[in-house]
Amino acid sequence: MPREGRGAAVSVLIGAGAGAIGVGVGAAARGLARRRSRPDPAAEPRLAELYPESADVAKALLAGRLSVATAESCTGGLLGAVITALPGSSRYMRGGVVAYANDVKTELLQVPAELIETHGAVSEAVALAMASGASRRLGADIGVGITGVAGPGADDTDKPVGLVWVAVAGPEGRRRAVRLLGDHGREANRGGAVRVALRLCVEAAERAARSGGRVAGG
Repeated sequence: MPREGRGAAVSVLIGAGAGAIGVGVGAAARGLARRRSRPDPAAEPRLAELYPESADVAKALLAGRLSVATAESCTGGLLGAVITALPGSSRYMRGGVVAYANDVKTELLQVPAELIETHGAVSEAVALAMASGASRRLGADIGVGITGVAGPGADDTDKPVGLVWVAVAGPEGRRRAVRLLGDHGREANRGGAVRVALRLCVEAAERAARSGGRVAGG
């Protein structure tokens, strides 16, 4: 005969067998246990805290009244998420394209197909073209491009795991690319590329502000 406690939080069932007693936890108690096991969102590190360079990007872009757009492959939108982690980022962030597939690079970012065929998707030339494409297609003063092999496998490329190219295209055609080497694990490879991209963005914004160069946004 079942006997249920108040609120149906716990039920006790005394079976007909040889003194068999079962105790079950009701829905309310299970829900409480689940809530207690969940991490506290307020205690989790936030992107802006994990990447404090995002504040430097905001400061530099706002000071120069500049805008930025991103084109990402191996980082899968992480750079865009970090840039927009701060409130008010709509004042300088135009948008971003996650271009994993080569045809997305060519169709959305206007990266020449022959460039990919000649140099490979993970190359300085393609990273620079992605950065320029992001700036041009999204109407931003500064474009940032990232392409690489995050790991753990190299998929369909002969490029080594951990190789990442990060490029920036600023006003008046100024462009720069940085090569990252060494496999530190997938998340570390991606995080390191984002940090370099943030630094390049700050440098491009500060250089543009000094020269007074703007090409987009009026």
